[in-house]
Amino acid sequence: MNNTQGSPLRRTGYINFLRNIAIGLGNANASLDVVEQLKSKLTIHNAMLDEHIEWALDEQQKKLKDSTQV
Repeated sequence: MNNTQGSPLRRTGYINFLRNIAIGLGNANASLDVVEQLKSKLTIHNAMLDEHIEWALDEQQKKLKDSTQV
């Protein structure tokens, strides 16, 4: 923990860090594993994080749908 003290990683806070991860996963290539992991994190923390997880799930599901139509 001392290695990250005062760093942007620590200043952002845990929930905002998770939000950033959710956004990154929403922008990532389509993956069923990502969808499963995102679903497993819903309703654990707060509504703001859930909103971003739901966005990421929607993005992943659109990409998965598009990849199966090719």
